[in-house]
Amino acid sequence: MCYSRPCKCSCDMVMISSKKEFIKEFSAGAFTYGVVEENGVKYKTIWMKLPDNSLCVIPIEPTGSDKINWSWDGNIARPTLTPSILHWGLEDGIQFKAWHGHITEGRMESE
Repeated sequence: MCYSRPCKCSCDMVMISSKKEFIKEFSAGAFTYGVVEENGVKYKTIWMKLPDNSLCVIPIEPTGSDKINWSWDGNIARPTLTPSILHWGLEDGIQFKAWHGHITEGRMESE
């Protein structure tokens, strides 16, 4: 686990087959896919443990939705998302930049 703020660690991603197994997995780079429904619209999502070991859920479909800010290349095993991800953390009521980086060909690279 990375303890610097913001985290400057990078890692390869490892796909976990189900959300149930993903929840048990505490390793940075673990990811799975899921569906979230909001206001009657279903969104395909990617659930990831970032290099700082925090959880991040990114909506990736349906494209063209006002909720989708990232482009996904469609690669299930080694995803690429653009643009970069800026993930904020909260500790003792103070917000901090937890991780900022890119997801490219199944690798999380810190900026």
